[in-house]
Amino acid sequence: MLLVLTGSKDGTADLLFSKIGNKGFRLNYDIFSDYSVVLQPDHWSIENPTGLKITNLTATSAFWWKAFNYFIDEENYVAEEVKYVFREIYGWFLARALTKGNNPEYHRFNGKIQLLNTARTYFDVPQTICGWGNGLKTDRLSGKRIVAKSLTSGLTTTNKALFTTEVDPTKLDPCYPWYLQEKVDAKADVTIFVCGKTFFSFQRDRSGLKGLDWRNQDDMFSAEQQWTPFLLTRSQRQSVSAFLRKIAVDWGRIDFLWTGSKLVFLEYNANGQFIFLDFQDHFGLLDCVVKYLTDQK
Repeated sequence: MLLVLTGSKDGTADLLFSKIGNKGFRLNYDIFSDYSVVLQPDHWSIENPTGLKITNLTATSAFWWKAFNYFIDEENYVAEEVKYVFREIYGWFLARALTKGNNPEYHRFNGKIQLLNTARTYFDVPQTICGWGNGLKTDRLSGKRIVAKSLTSGLTTTNKALFTTEVDPTKLDPCYPWYLQEKVDAKADVTIFVCGKTFFSFQRDRSGLKGLDWRNQDDMFSAEQQWTPFLLTRSQRQSVSAFLRKIAVDWGRIDFLWTGSKLVFLEYNANGQFIFLDFQDHFGLLDCVVKYLTDQK
């Protein structure tokens, strides 16, 4: 049985379990107290309110899907203890090479700058600099139009986010950390969702964007199909495959800009959202994910 560690309000998990059914067990972090959990050195078991149970004897694989993106309305000590148990359970699968997708800690050790350096072998990559203080003084971006981006997609104390924004580097406060890239003139955003050996490549035209970042659109999660298939050339597929082999993954999303003649690599997201690419289930993306997660080979 597949164990999915997630949250109770996750729409992607809802869709997955509409197809997985009893082949999977859903453990929701934010309502942990609804479950009965036993964790021992040589045995573990989890039972949900309906009586469905998963144990170390019946579990076949685990998939971590944004479990800690959700909030426990408990004393901080309790929340930290529950997180520890979740990590212990996931660690049991890691030790036995029974995980699907990527470790939620992937980007702690494989950050955006490191991945950009790896990607340079296979794709065009924008000139990039990250830092603060005198470290921001460089001639690499001299004479170029510059955009500021977020490394973490974290929120400010006032719950605001930094989306890709064109900036004047001379007006940036050097006391703060900045992630800067040369601006790429592009016709479309292209993203490739990687699911095992299958690539789902889509594009979204940039002509109607409000600003530079498609994530800033009001219709980001609209049920209307915003992304259309993008046909990769044989050479592009080979480059993507070689990059994935180099970073040793078979899951995630790779984001590019399409200039009309070439793909420019932006970033690899080890646990990026994917449902928005095929809301209407026209392209078989969800079925592919279910097969990937439940295949016991």
